[in-house]
Amino acid sequence: MELPPEGAIEAFTAAGRGFRGGPTPPHAIAGIRLDGASTLLMHYVGDLDLGDPNTVRAQIGPGTRVRAVWAPERTGQILDIAHFEKA
Repeated sequence: MELPPEGAIEAFTAAGRGFRGGPTPPHAIAGIRLDGASTLLMHYVGDLDLGDPNTVRAQIGPGTRVRAVWAPERTGQILDIAHFEKA
């Protein structure tokens, strides 16, 4: 089933530590319900100011609309979506 590249954040976290293969910290990860989907997609949310933990919720709280930002080269995997950004 093909879904649109936009949806809404239902849950999120900001991580201050990195892991092998992941983005440079700090970074945000969100549970995103794409429009028309019945389940959540966990993915990175970019283009945020994560320097002050007290402002994260104001930037990407539940209900925030986001859209996919595609990777320059696609291989048919989840990381074909580089990250999501606020719509």
